[in-house]
Amino acid sequence: WLGKNYAAFLWEQFAPVLVGSVSLAAGLVIFFFIWHISLKQKVTQITRELKISEERYRQLIESSPDMVFLIDRTGKIRMANTSAAERLKIPVEKLVGHDMKHLVIPEDAGRFDPFLGHLFSGKTATLETRLNNQAKEEITVEFVAATLRSRNEPAHLACCFARDLTRRKRMEQELIASERLA
Repeated sequence: WLGKNYAAFLWEQFAPVLVGSVSLAAGLVIFFFIWHISLKQKVTQITRELKISEERYRQLIESSPDMVFLIDRTGKIRMANTSAAERLKIPVEKLVGHDMKHLVIPEDAGRFDPFLGHLFSGKTATLETRLNNQAKEEITVEFVAATLRSRNEPAHLACCFARDLTRRKRMEQELIASERLA
């Protein structure tokens, strides 16, 4: 025991293990640092692609001449495009959260609940009805709607496209009236 240099002895015995452990730890740190940077770049790229895709869909919905609504099971509007706001003469911000049933004229209101029931039973649904805009002008529309599903969950939202048929209906009535006169 006496006279031996234990530090040198321990270094000779355990230096390879110590150097190997430090090298392994440094390698792991470098690997995780590179992996972290790579992962951040992928997340940034996917986020950028998602924003571009989201913007395309937003432009698609906004460029539609038809009124486009996203509604829930109760008929509340969750999203509306600019065309809907313009035809209904209600700002988009006020349309969101508005009950679609309140836009349907009272004479047609009884047909709206069966439309929602049929729609959310997992099918597509159509309905020709009349809506009142903010100026109390009557608009004849045809709703074509389909539920939005995600995997095995029940549908909570539906996308409704409403085509304004007012001018076509007016022209049909004028044609019928002119045929009667002839």
